[in-house]
Amino acid sequence: MPSGARVEGNSVLLPNGKLFVQGGSRVDNDATTATLGADLFDPATGSWSSTRPGGAGFATFARMYHSVALLLPDATVATAGSNPQRGTWDNHIEIYSPAYLFDANGNPAMRPVITDAPLGIGYNSAPFTVQTPDALNIGSVVLVKPGSDTHAYDMEQRLVGLTFTASSGALTVNSPPNSNLAPPGYYLLFVLNRAGVPSVARFVQISQNPTDQPPKGTITAPTGDVTVTAGQAVNFAGTASDADGSVQKYSWFFPEGTPESSSAPNPGMVVFPTPGKYVASLTAVDDKGVNDPSPPIRTVTVQPSSVLKIEGESLVATATATAPIQVQVDCCGYFWSANAQLFFKATKVGDYMVLTINVPAAGTYDLSAVMTKARDYGIVSLAVDGAQLGQPFDGYNSYVTIKNAVDFGSVQLSAGAHRLTFTLVGKNPSSINYYVGIDYLLLLKTN
Repeated sequence: MPSGARVEGNSVLLPNGKLFVQGGSRVDNDATTATLGADLFDPATGSWSSTRPGGAGFATFARMYHSVALLLPDATVATAGSNPQRGTWDNHIEIYSPAYLFDANGNPAMRPVITDAPLGIGYNSAPFTVQTPDALNIGSVVLVKPGSDTHAYDMEQRLVGLTFTASSGALTVNSPPNSNLAPPGYYLLFVLNRAGVPSVARFVQISQNPTDQPPKGTITAPTGDVTVTAGQAVNFAGTASDADGSVQKYSWFFPEGTPESSSAPNPGMVVFPTPGKYVASLTAVDDKGVNDPSPPIRTVTVQPSSVLKIEGESLVATATATAPIQVQVDCCGYFWSANAQLFFKATKVGDYMVLTINVPAAGTYDLSAVMTKARDYGIVSLAVDGAQLGQPFDGYNSYVTIKNAVDFGSVQLSAGAHRLTFTLVGKNPSSINYYVGIDYLLLLKTN
């Protein structure tokens, strides 16, 4: 490439069909060799738009592992992130404005405008109307799939040109002939004038049944937004209807709740252990796979209570253990509370770690924990001050996830320091090791 080598670089299809290439480094994850210059490839000519380094501009920040580059609806490109070493992140976002947004003098170009477009279209080259006062000067109409970029690879990039005819104030556009060219989903609809300047895009959904009326969900409980104290439960119930079909699926989402999701129409009680403000939602899906575009929501405000939350990683410094114990920052596509967890690298049955916690007031506490599950995690038991509490927890799962609020049971505690001993008692037959991960502990004072 004109600007140099790119390990972990990203490329983005632009509405004019050219390919914007940026980021990466000559030596993988070495910022001193970062390629800051951007290049533009023209598939129509099979060549780079410029042979000089940085022919498409220069970035300020290095973009390496875990960086992204995504086309935005205004036809600019957002570049963000970089995680060259564990524990090191770049939080800057840069916006790249392609040359098509400027005239020969460097001033903002006059852009065509979409004043109206359908929310949904189908296949078989079915015509649909796009309203634009620039209709007679439009040179192309394209659909661009919204990006899904990770690890230097965008799995969703797709640009589909559409045929059209123009009349005063409107374009009659032909939809894609089939789903091989444009799989069902949401797309950015751009119109470009004869100078190649794109409009701001409209989102349009392509489906096999564009005239299908979506289902409509209703949350029947709670009847409005609610305020609770940390550790309390909220009762959820709902229903849904579909005017031209049937409701086939319910999808609830409860951020930071226990459980975090449900597929039942009436999920029942959901516990919110952490103070904050959370938006619960219900999405209904009909028999044609169309979802409610405006899911009903309830805001749950969780106020502080007598719940004591202790981050697992905060206990590492004073812990004793028979195997290595460390703070592990977010990894493997998962984000822990406070961006880290306690990671106990046990290797056999009988390995244990002792954690010291401080309780501010005497009383009876319900002790639970948010625990990590993965393919190399073992089965662990808990003792408080030497007395066994609850049932052993099996940490095996085929991929990294967490188990919210593992309930170990109720225990009487005095004010002051207490010892929590986690002991490996076995492992799932499918697990390949005996590791233990604790995101955080919760102690709910019940009297």
